Amino acid sequence: MREQMPETEKELVQGAVRGLIVPLRRASLLIPNTVVAEVTTAKQYIPVSMIPEWVVAMFEWRGRSIPLVSFERLLGGGSSPTGEQTKTVILNTLNRDQALPFIGLIAQGVPRPFTVKDGMLDSIEKEGDGDNSAVLCHTTIRGEPAIIPDVDMLEKMILSAGILK
Repeated sequence: MREQMPETEKELVQGAVRGLIVPLRRASLLIPNTVVAEVTTAKQYIPVSMIPEWVVAMFEWRGRSIPLVSFERLLGGGSSPTGEQTKTVILNTLNRDQALPFIGLIAQGVPRPFTVKDGMLDSIEKEGDGDNSAVLCHTTIRGEPAIIPDVDMLEKMILSAGILK
């Protein structure tokens, strides 16, 4: 009996992956739909002490306290604005750890749907810069720089930071 293929693998076999382009200041994140839970506006920030600077705050979403991550800060860039109009992309984590079922990412604009088909990514450069990189790879899509995040590594980094109780 053949196992059922996960949705992302089905999309890859069919030659396309549906996802979101999440704008940042210097590039965009390419995130497959299968990882995205929702796009929302984080309204209630919860201050947290002794956290890495790339975790901006915690916020309430569907009765849960979710870490709000600035991918730009994680990459060593400047601050990410937060406010009533800031869009937040809620990601499903991959390891099904009940301590961290979701992660929020700050977007610098409105994320938009996109379908990546064979040949659309101009180049792919694997990151490979150590155990703490939440970047799976850098690429360009239609000439624009893009980053494919390593959600699994991002989850591990948040869990190892010890901010969840």
